[in-house]
Amino acid sequence: SLPSTGGSIMFQAAPYVGPLTIAKPHVSLLGAGMPSYNQVYPTAPTALVGGTIIQHNVTFTSTAGGCHISNLGVDVGSAVDPSTAEDGLAIFAATTQPAIDGCSGENVDVLGNASNDFAHGFLLNTSNFHGTNLQAKDIGHGLALFGTNNNIEGFTGAGNNIDCFVVKGDEAMWYDGNSSGNNFVN
Repeated sequence: SLPSTGGSIMFQAAPYVGPLTIAKPHVSLLGAGMPSYNQVYPTAPTALVGGTIIQHNVTFTSTAGGCHISNLGVDVGSAVDPSTAEDGLAIFAATTQPAIDGCSGENVDVLGNASNDFAHGFLLNTSNFHGTNLQAKDIGHGLALFGTNNNIEGFTGAGNNIDCFVVKGDEAMWYDGNSSGNNFVN
């Protein structure tokens, strides 16, 4: 168990069964390598292979500011759960709370279940998030970004049923004048 001030959790190259929920600030999830997809398009992948794989969703709650995730994959695909739509990686505050501040992610794959339209590969309600080399395949929404001052460098999405990448400002998500803006995507 980590102290209330956070810390690092290191994963070997292997599959781990989740879901995993982080509710402490400054927690880093450090994998041993970004997995790859078992199939190459135009054939839809059905599993992540190699590297560190967390099966089922990973969620950082509204108290998890300063979080970091790197060098791993999140598999919420049909081989893991064929019947339930699950978001892959969610760094997401409740609608009555401000965006989660100061998180980052690099070298993260998410594989979804293409038959479930409403799930997100990455669901980010963040401010000052920095992400590099993020990938989402076969899920309803590849990456949904809410918040301000976020920087995404290198996002790849394919086979996503609704949209690959969306910057959102749903009215229900914001309070006290908080809005979506000043986001950079490369």
